[in-house]
Amino acid sequence: MSKQPFFNMLHGSILSWMWIFVLVTACQVGYDSNIPTKATITQTVTITEEKTVVSASPSISPSVYFEYKRNCLPISPDVEIDDISTGLILNEVSSTDTKGNVVLLNISNGTRTQIFSENEKINGLRISPDRNWVAYNVIKTDDPNDSGKLILRNFATNEIKELPWDDDWDLGGIQKWINDKQILISLRSSEYPPSRIALNPFLGQKIDLPSLLPNQEIESASGEYFPLPEYNSTFDYVIYPASDNGQTGYLLKTATTLETVSFIPTQTLMTFSSPAWSNSGNAYTLSIKPFDDQSSNTFELANGSTSQQATLITSLGDHIESYYIENIVWSLDDRYIAFVVNDLTDINNQVSKLMILDMTNREVLDFCVNVNYANWRGEFADVNSPIWSPNSKELIVENQYEYGKNDVILINLSTMMASIIEKNKRVLGWVSLNR
Repeated sequence: MSKQPFFNMLHGSILSWMWIFVLVTACQVGYDSNIPTKATITQTVTITEEKTVVSASPSISPSVYFEYKRNCLPISPDVEIDDISTGLILNEVSSTDTKGNVVLLNISNGTRTQIFSENEKINGLRISPDRNWVAYNVIKTDDPNDSGKLILRNFATNEIKELPWDDDWDLGGIQKWINDKQILISLRSSEYPPSRIALNPFLGQKIDLPSLLPNQEIESASGEYFPLPEYNSTFDYVIYPASDNGQTGYLLKTATTLETVSFIPTQTLMTFSSPAWSNSGNAYTLSIKPFDDQSSNTFELANGSTSQQATLITSLGDHIESYYIENIVWSLDDRYIAFVVNDLTDINNQVSKLMILDMTNREVLDFCVNVNYANWRGEFADVNSPIWSPNSKELIVENQYEYGKNDVILINLSTMMASIIEKNKRVLGWVSLNR
């Protein structure tokens, strides 16, 4: 890392202490009635990017491949959801309009409740990692002066909190929850990638994030688009696309001081294959194209941590001729990692398949479950992105076999059984209803 003048070092120290104050204060949040239902932003911290050289040698540790197991699950009509103190937020599969179409399905009693009124337009609906809070942007369609609000809603306690929607925030800009208290929001921009903020809506604290732009030397299979920076749940590390001496890869840095921890090389990047952090924030998984693989479309998963270099853990190229990986999602207990493999072997019959990494038994599980999306992506999230249950023992995927028609498939990892639980519905989230 380059030497800094004394003033810059002092500035960095002050910024670090401000950051520590924000994190310590944020960790003290308790979701109780003392938190005002209407909040405002009272504190802003800005992180400034400083150019640093890569201090770690770009490398992948020796491969430790997980055992590939193909276990085709029969679709049974008798499988029920075990995690009953929960609810599914459902929408019509052919609709991106939320007016009157979005319902909460209570798993314990089967009731369906419409959760938005006819005059509400909903954007960017996202569920917190602990499944207690739903965040979204809402605009009253019958009020031309309504500039929108950020709504946080707890279906278990019926709490609703709101913040004015800032004019600088993109209407669809709620990208994800970083943790149970902070949300990533994109700012209005005609450029890619957009600037973003980390917002704690419960305390009214906002952190301006650096764009962390990769240089022009990176190789992306998706043209000018590439995965956005991903912050871990403790918000002290970030991983994003970069280049070192002409080598494409991912940089792992500290989130506040932006010091380089490691560099993970890959032949090329895929836009929909963003790195995924474990819920604990200690480990990450990402899709890379190994250098010893010269075929046109084969990607593998690598797993690393904040203290250890990434290691290749899959060898799917031994079983599939041409493919790429997307929608990597950790279970809440960090035992499993679900992901989607897009099989390009038959260009006229492309198939998307669900697979799961069992981190305990070190296995790659192929259940022969298709998760196609018929050339259509929804307004709220990727159509074929797996959704884990709050208890981490079940997950839901969708198989859209033609426009407007799909099967919602439940997979129970305890019983190793699968079932179609809904048809022609979009699953927008799986929330806790346990008080």
